[in-house]
Amino acid sequence: MLLCELKYCRAHNIEANADKAYEQLKSTWSHLESQQIFDRNHCKSFLNISVPDHSDKSPFKSFTANQDEELKWLKEYKINLLGENDLLILDKGVVRIPETEI
Repeated sequence: MLLCELKYCRAHNIEANADKAYEQLKSTWSHLESQQIFDRNHCKSFLNISVPDHSDKSPFKSFTANQDEELKWLKEYKINLLGENDLLILDKGVVRIPETEI
C-alpha cells in the first residue's frame, strides 16, 4: 500500500510541511488499519511525502525522520518512510527511488 501526501510550499516551509505531511499519512494509515482495510502483517506499506516545487531538496524525509526513527517504523509497523517526488512502482510491494543521473 502506498500513501502519498503532496505539499506545495516555499523552500523555507518544507520542514514544517514535511512534519505535517508525515503526521497526516500516519493518521490515515492508522485509520485504515483500525477499519481492517489491510493487515499490516501481510501488507507492505509505504508513506511518501512529495514537495513538487522543490525536487532539489529531496529526500524530504531528511527534514523529519532520522535513521533510528525509520528503522522503528519499519520494525514495529512494517512501514517504509519515503520522501521523494519520483518513485518507480515495479510490482506489488516493490517501490524504488529512481537513480539520479549525474
